[in-house]
Amino acid sequence: KPGLNTAGVDIPLTAGKQRSWHVRGTVTNGTSGQPAANISLRLMPREWIPNPIVPSASTDASGTFDISGVIPGSYFLYATGRATGERGAVTRPGAGDPIPVPELITRVPVTMGNADLNNVKVVVDPSFNLSGRVTIEGLSPAESATSLSQIRVRPLRDPDIFGQPAPLVRDPVPSGADGSFTLTGIGPGDYRVFVE
Repeated sequence: KPGLNTAGVDIPLTAGKQRSWHVRGTVTNGTSGQPAANISLRLMPREWIPNPIVPSASTDASGTFDISGVIPGSYFLYATGRATGERGAVTRPGAGDPIPVPELITRVPVTMGNADLNNVKVVVDPSFNLSGRVTIEGLSPAESATSLSQIRVRPLRDPDIFGQPAPLVRDPVPSGADGSFTLTGIGPGDYRVFVE
């Protein structure tokens, strides 16, 4: 009950103990054909679960990686990085928190069994932009122009699993005077586009 202490809550880890494995491989820059250094990799479950385990690693100077702690299941292996091979971030306008720059991005399906998965080949390619235009039916040009200045567009991955690399967009993205917008840093996958 509220305000009371509870004792004797024992959680035996051995009851749910499960063997984990490694995913090892190399990452290549699809533009240059060279090994891609400092690429961030993470394994995301393909289906939404409330508390996902997200094993991750980074490539070394030779583009190799070793992700440990992977339990059997179906994943997407996301790889993101910068074309320069250096780690870097941009700063969101009006704030001091950095946002990773996904200049290179890819998504590879991975099915993990009861053994290490070796020699996984990953190729990262440049991210792309998604442009569009919002229109409002039933308004005059003047009313439409005023309303469009207040509309915001932002993408959200579908399914929305915590930890997936997000597009590099201002949150939210202002539309242009004619309702045009551009979402940058888009990688492979499915999205829902929210217009607010």
